[in-house]
Amino acid sequence: MIAFWAAALILLAGTVGLFLWVLMRSRKPAMARAEYDIAVFRDQLSEVERDLERGVLASDQAEAARIEIKRRMLAAADGRDVSEEGAVPPGLRGAGLALIAMIVPVASIAIYLMLGSPDVPDQPLAARQGDVQTAQQGEHEMAGAVAKLAAQLEKDPSNAEGWMLLGRSLRTMERWADAADAMLRGIELTGREPVALAEYAELLVMAADGVVPDAAADVFGEISAVAPGDPRIHYYLGIYRDQHGDARGAVQYWVDLIAVSPEDAPWLTSVRERIRATAAAADIDVASIKPSPDLPKPRGPSKEDVKDAAEMTPEERDEMINSMIEGLAARLEDEPDDADGWRRLAQAYRVQGKIDKAAEAMARAVAAEKNQK
Repeated sequence: MIAFWAAALILLAGTVGLFLWVLMRSRKPAMARAEYDIAVFRDQLSEVERDLERGVLASDQAEAARIEIKRRMLAAADGRDVSEEGAVPPGLRGAGLALIAMIVPVASIAIYLMLGSPDVPDQPLAARQGDVQTAQQGEHEMAGAVAKLAAQLEKDPSNAEGWMLLGRSLRTMERWADAADAMLRGIELTGREPVALAEYAELLVMAADGVVPDAAADVFGEISAVAPGDPRIHYYLGIYRDQHGDARGAVQYWVDLIAVSPEDAPWLTSVRERIRATAAAADIDVASIKPSPDLPKPRGPSKEDVKDAAEMTPEERDEMINSMIEGLAARLEDEPDDADGWRRLAQAYRVQGKIDKAAEAMARAVAAEKNQK
């Protein structure tokens, strides 16, 4: 810390000293503009006299020229006087420079103490290099694991869970297009489950640098009937409508997104701002656009639920999750036509690694959809 402050003070003193030296060093004053103009006018007077002697000018013309040149000389002399009167006295100039020399270091130190982190210890270069090497090693290990998984899937391309895992791993590496291809392979093997389809469509958007391509819009449209509460559907289809000049349709999707979102959803602020900007640009009265009928109620834990869960031990949290899943499974036995519920149960089982139960729940979801038709 002492070394830091010593180095900072040396640099600050050197900077201020160089600044003052440039301002205070003696320099040969350049000719003022007024003095230059007067010298030019004197030359013009001499030129008039020479032209008169050579007979180029008549006496009355020469006299008129003399009067005009002298008038300009007087005007230039007045300007010189004003400039000299407005000059800063040397003593005042020195006082100003001394004030600057005091203010600059004091203000610099005060700003650093307010905004900087003087108490944070220096991080040695070796430690920083170690962090970089650790990160690079992690990326190398991740790439190796992904390559190994891809090689295994080439030998066993019917492994649906493997393709899903590969897609999510590639997503972590921000290889959006490759991740979308892997997810699609898994979807083709497991059926068009809404959650996986939404992930796939979102990857298509990421691969297109935020533009919603037709293929992604088609997928979001496909799952909107069976998973109307998925916020990604309303968000991306709104962007798709906006891309194609349908501002009102875009705002309608985003209004629906707010309607299906929990009150504390982190995306609400940005969605409301997007609604405001789009409506203003298209001269749309947002108050005239109401949420679509038959939208599902917002799902998700309340703030109290989140707080309670944060205070639980890992064992208590696992017990709570298992209880919720068992409750959902029991309710679905009484309401077997709830296709969306069966899909949520399949996803929960999949997260727990209970693949057999997940497959059974997906089969019940497909059967429920057929019964609804």
